[in-house]
Amino acid sequence: MEFALALLSAPPDELEALGWSFADRKRLLDHFLRSGKAAEHIPPDALGKV
Repeated sequence: MEFALALLSAPPDELEALGWSFADRKRLLDHFLRSGKAAEHIPPDALGKV
C-alpha cells in the first residue's frame, strides 16, 4: 500500500524518471482498489490461502 501512496504523490517528472506514465499509475492503483474490495469479504486468516 505504501507503494501506491508513493505513486499518488509522485509528480510527473519523477514518474517519467521511473519509466512510469499516468496511465501506468492509474492501472496499478485500479488493480490495488479491485484487490482490496475483493479481499474485504474474505476472513483475514484465509487471505494467504486465496
